[in-house]
Amino acid sequence: MKGRIPLDDLTSDALDQLYTELAEAQRQVIAWKTRAGIRATQRRRHERRAERAEAAIERVRALHARDLHNGDDCAGCTRDGLGLLADRAFIATPEQT
Repeated sequence: MKGRIPLDDLTSDALDQLYTELAEAQRQVIAWKTRAGIRATQRRRHERRAERAEAAIERVRALHARDLHNGDDCAGCTRDGLGLLADRAFIATPEQT
């Protein structure tokens, strides 16, 4: 192999340099593992937050369906249902603005 020093020719300075390079490589591995761990933790936190937001959206949809739907039509999702929404959710109709 090119670049390898035969053991008999290895000086103490060359050995010290190898140990220095090894220590630096080990430090870099630890740093990369630490950053990877932090990123994984952040990803899991964002995933949990997204799951909670999606669950909240589903709860709002369920309330919407329970409170505003009349048969197959949603009274609040149509222009005619705007008055109903104004009464229940305290929003202004176009005439009130």
